[in-house]
Amino acid sequence: MRVVISLLVIGFATPAFALSQPDGTQIPAHPAQYNLWDLFSGLGEPIDPVADAADVPETYTPSCQLNFTLISRGGAGFMNAFGWYNVVDGGPPAMSDLHVLLDCNAQPPMSVPLAIQSSGEFGGGQIGFFLITPQGQSSVCASLSNVGEIYYSQKEYNPDNGLQGGQSYIHLLTYDSKLTPATFYFAWEDLFNGGDNEFTDFVAKVDGIRCTGSGGPCDTGKQGLCALGTYQCVDGALTCVQEFQPQPESCDGIDSDCDGVADNDAGCPSGQSCVAGQCQPPCGSGELGGACPSGETCVSGHCEDTACQGVTCPTGQSCRGGTCLDPCAGVVCPQSQSCAFGRCVDPCTVVSCGQGEVCQDGLCRDSCQCAGCDSSLACAADGRCVPQACVSTSCAVGTFCADDGGCVDACLGAVCPTGQACSRGSCVEIPDAGHGTTSTGTTGTSSTGTSGSTAHSSGSSGSSGSVTFPDGGHGGTANVKASGCGCNAVDGGFALLALVGLALRRRR
Repeated sequence: MRVVISLLVIGFATPAFALSQPDGTQIPAHPAQYNLWDLFSGLGEPIDPVADAADVPETYTPSCQLNFTLISRGGAGFMNAFGWYNVVDGGPPAMSDLHVLLDCNAQPPMSVPLAIQSSGEFGGGQIGFFLITPQGQSSVCASLSNVGEIYYSQKEYNPDNGLQGGQSYIHLLTYDSKLTPATFYFAWEDLFNGGDNEFTDFVAKVDGIRCTGSGGPCDTGKQGLCALGTYQCVDGALTCVQEFQPQPESCDGIDSDCDGVADNDAGCPSGQSCVAGQCQPPCGSGELGGACPSGETCVSGHCEDTACQGVTCPTGQSCRGGTCLDPCAGVVCPQSQSCAFGRCVDPCTVVSCGQGEVCQDGLCRDSCQCAGCDSSLACAADGRCVPQACVSTSCAVGTFCADDGGCVDACLGAVCPTGQACSRGSCVEIPDAGHGTTSTGTTGTSSTGTSGSTAHSSGSSGSSGSVTFPDGGHGGTANVKASGCGCNAVDGGFALLALVGLALRRRR
């Protein structure tokens, strides 16, 4: 969800980065910029017509449903026509691929919907936009049969391209909506060589288009939670937008205040301290102090891996067995889950998608009823592409439908993070780790660990004593290292799931 701050602005100064034509004319020219300002203000859009103006992107990725809305024809003497075309390599689109949506007779606020991917006209790739003017023609009503000039969102195809020092005149200014995702405004100048450069001759809004690559997760380069970002189209450029601002620390294994250290200054109940994402009672001598498991030493009232004493790991890594590791190293999460912050989570659990969309890998995508599927897959009723044999198959919780149509345990082949085991399709904490058996396999059988043995995992050391896991380890391979103090957050698990889901969610 975008946060919009409403501003009352009486005037604005020309920024140093304002766009200009090849002859040096700043665009949009004064005083037309105020006309655009009035248009955007009337729509509730906090858009600065000069500072936010862009001549990119030149092509777009369409969603399932587009909507073309005519905002204004300004004071243009021409009755222009507006539409879209399929982007092709090697030249401008053919006249037969120019699809007019708002013709010369359209008047504001006329709106035309387009289910582009089922229209039979969409080529499956990027699309561009065009404006037909009747300049030089006897009739002022522009159409595919009454063409004076055609200007394209791809500037290189404009008729006045290269006429001024090899540069192209700009005929289209694009504005990324600050209110609605996947929405752009198109402000056109309809005169050859820029004319009066007002860009109010035809202003339209198109909903349902995106910059290529937008919506995917990205790394902002900052520390902790502040590293989580989403690629967004900002003023025509694909930008990594930070999803979270620093917030107070809690004992959950997450660097919430973005200072590079997780859980520092995290509060715990009286008599406990935050250790590895958990509030733990003290170890050592005394009425409340307890002994540490084998391989761990009581340091300052909490248990630590003996081999890790004196080891300082880089940001984002943790020490295990004396070695600094990525907390997700060696982890193979159950089906439909991914590893983040040392936890296997389903990022779609907390994502709410819009109508006609489904969540995949934490991102909202067009449903297959609209976008279609690869030839090897079929479209299921829930809007997801599935193997052909799975269209009518319903599997129980903790299982998924395989290519042959059979239901398979989602834990099969999973390697959970240290201190967890796979059960019912999820990696969960092992209660009182260090006092039971190590679970493995999908049959519910278990094997007793011994001190110094190798657990069924990717390099984790074995347990001391025995651990009894609920369901007898029902699920896939478990990556288990026993520890009385634990190595992963328990109480923070649900919070982390929500955070990761939000971080991967496309802004809505």
